[in-house]
Amino acid sequence: MNVEWTVPALKRISQIKSTHFSAQETDEYKIQLVRRIEQKILLTGVVFQSRNYKNTFIVYIDQFIVSFRPSKDGMKYTITALKHVRQNKKF
Repeated sequence: MNVEWTVPALKRISQIKSTHFSAQETDEYKIQLVRRIEQKILLTGVVFQSRNYKNTFIVYIDQFIVSFRPSKDGMKYTITALKHVRQNKKF
């Protein structure tokens, strides 16, 4: 099993900024966040189904909602969206 990222999801990760931490600390957080997201998706798999979208699943990491879909053969997951919990919650 492996995890792939779509361009919009990667773009959302790159948009994370902090006024409280240095740029280096923020970059380290982004790297750790990506690793934790991938680990949690591989750990939970297709347990938490989205209420609004068919064949889409979600996980919560820190203050983010991560939406992903399994492939048809079941060998990979594709992360389709990443949103902060305070954004529109339609998943």
